[in-house]
Amino acid sequence: MVRLSVSQAARMVGVSRLILQQQINDGILATHEGYLTMEDLKQANPEVNAHSEQDKHIHKMTKIKEHALQKIGKDQERETQNIQNLKTIITELRKEIYQEQCKNEHFELVLSEVSQKLVQLEECCEKQDKSKLHQINRWLDTKTKH
Repeated sequence: MVRLSVSQAARMVGVSRLILQQQINDGILATHEGYLTMEDLKQANPEVNAHSEQDKHIHKMTKIKEHALQKIGKDQERETQNIQNLKTIITELRKEIYQEQCKNEHFELVLSEVSQKLVQLEECCEKQDKSKLHQINRWLDTKTKH
């Protein structure tokens, strides 16, 4: 169905926009969401040639406009879907980061406990072993202070 603005319809009929607006106000011509249909225009103005070049041009332009609006709608749907996909990915990455942080904290705690145990062993062991335990503890300290 070809929808025309009041201005387009006036040009097609060859009258002023004011005349068509008066026909609308008088109830002779009906509008649908502010637009006129070719059928209503022909009914109110039988002299309209539906097969004129201008009519064909308007019909073609209307189809182009409808196609463009459909494409915009599809693009917006695709963009909305992409945003939702990115949100899902971000949520999953946040979970993974949190899990890795928890693991890291756990390993830091374990290494700290190992270091404390080494100090305790160093205090109660034989003299010849103290040096080796002390070296291990220093090595552990250097590896964990990054």
